[in-house]
Amino acid sequence: MEQRGLIQDGARSESLHSRDHEAAPADSSPASRADIKGLQAFITAELERTTRTLSAEIQAVGERTAHLEEQAGRIVEYCNDLAGHAETMEQRVQWLEESMEDLSNRSRRNNVRLQGLPESVTPDELQDTFLGIVKRLIPDVPPQRLLLDRIHRALGPRRDKTTTPRDVIARFHYYNTKDSLLKAARTQEAK
Repeated sequence: MEQRGLIQDGARSESLHSRDHEAAPADSSPASRADIKGLQAFITAELERTTRTLSAEIQAVGERTAHLEEQAGRIVEYCNDLAGHAETMEQRVQWLEESMEDLSNRSRRNNVRLQGLPESVTPDELQDTFLGIVKRLIPDVPPQRLLLDRIHRALGPRRDKTTTPRDVIARFHYYNTKDSLLKAARTQEAK
């Protein structure tokens, strides 16, 4: 007689004997040498296939790594070139700034600043008024040496009569004229 065990599987029950029969292979004889050799051949083939796949992947990763290292080398070289170029540009900018400052200073070298000339003197009258003051201070300078490159008031809004007027700035064409004027003005102040 068959022993029956109850196994709950959704309202089905099976006999233990029939379940053991399904779990065992149809051919329960021991493996033969041919079966073992077939299994070895299968395992060897699978290992070779896996090795080839891994080798291909490793080679691909190696190629990508070499490519990335090459690109990184080019980027480093490019960055070094840029740093060198930036340093050169910085030196050139510094030299240009110093040159501009020198030119700016030289362009002001012939400037004279006159303080206290009333704002009532219009820009059209400014040059004649200024040259009249200069001729009184240095009368022996010939008229052709009294050439002005420009004359204007200092920047800022026009001031009323109660405040100090804006300075007048004139640029002499000849440095010697400016120098003579400053010497005459100093001797006038000393008296």
